Amino acid sequence: MAECAPLDNVIRPGEPNGPSGVALIDRRFIGQVNLRVRGPAVAATGAALGYALPVEANTAVGNGVSRSCWLGPDEWLIVCEDEQRAELMQRLAQALSSHAHAATDVTDARAVLRLAGACARPVLAKGCPLDLHPRRLGPGKVAQSVLARAQIMILPIEEGYDLFVARSFASYVWAWLLDAGAEYGIRVEP
Repeated sequence: MAECAPLDNVIRPGEPNGPSGVALIDRRFIGQVNLRVRGPAVAATGAALGYALPVEANTAVGNGVSRSCWLGPDEWLIVCEDEQRAELMQRLAQALSSHAHAATDVTDARAVLRLAGACARPVLAKGCPLDLHPRRLGPGKVAQSVLARAQIMILPIEEGYDLFVARSFASYVWAWLLDAGAEYGIRVEP
């Protein structure tokens, strides 16, 4: 991500619009499946997903259709487009039918907000205690933390971050991000 100064995006007198360093996007149509498996079931899950579950702490892998985020030694959050969710649940049920497992649709439990653009990291850093540098938390990683006292899961993407937040805190986090991004010329995108 490119570095940016807080005043780079200030609209100056006589300018109709200034450049925006960060965008905030409500990603309403993201399916989320919480998966709990152990032992041989971890390998069996790979057949349903088309890739192996990440087994290293705080990592995420995917194949363009879905992405699996490591949440704990036997827990993953599988993220996909909402229209893929039913098929994903069906494939998991078939692949894991002979294994102890729990695959739970948790789509309605969390909102997903995307913070994107060159200034996404400094905006997020205002309220998140993690080291957000791409060497520590870049693509292929995932982290659970807080943002302005709200529990979140951070999934870095190429152009910023997808933030998973409990629906009851979504409007609070949205408003907080708008305020935190104001000095960077934050814009809301559909």
